[in-house]
Amino acid sequence: MGLGSAATLQEEVDEQSVVDAQVGMQVSYAIDVLRSWRAAGQLGETVVVHLGNNVPSPPASSTR
Repeated sequence: MGLGSAATLQEEVDEQSVVDAQVGMQVSYAIDVLRSWRAAGQLGETVVVHLGNNVPSPPASSTR
């Protein structure tokens, strides 16, 4: 899935889902967003995250 498919995906997923797509989102920023959503009780039982594949992320970021 790429940024260009975000609108189509949002139309197809359940209305309780969120597609937050933007150009250049860094792994560290995405982790902060997920943490804030978790703290606010906004994460569901299943969470799917795709951050692209253009920039390598540090190994520790995948275990947070």
